[in-house]
Parts: sequence; C-alpha cells; structure tokens
Amino acid sequence: MGMSDPKFSPTLGAPLPAECERKRLITRDREKERDHTTCAFVAKRRLTVRRLSRLVHINIAHSQNRVKIFAQR
Repeated sequence: MGMSDPKFSPTLGAPLPAECERKRLITRDREKERDHTTCAFVAKRRLTVRRLSRLVHINIAHSQNRVKIFAQR
C-alpha cells in the first residue's frame, strides 16, 4: 500500500501502519534504524493493549504529523 512512498515518510521516515509490525521485529536487530524510534514507541505503548493493529495508526499520528494521512485511509 505504498510502502516505499516518500510522501508517507516524514521526519523520522516512520513506516506505514501495515509495515510497522514487520519493522518492529526487524528493529530488534537494527536499533540504529530511524524506524526504531517510532516503532519501538508504538510497540511498547500498544502491545499490551492489543496486537499492533489500527491502534498503531493513532499512536503514529500523535507522535508525528500524520493525522491527515490516516484520515484519508
């Protein structure tokens, strides 16, 4: 769904919600990656509530200026 779409990667280059779950696993090996900041944050906050799903959209939207992007989905 536009995983490699430049528009969807703002400052941190945070992955799309669908990608986030996949990246979260990869991040364990690459803590230097830019995605680590967002995904680790999302994973820690939301993993307990529910498996990374639509809730991830909300957290990413709050941590970044991606509210408008998710509003379109």
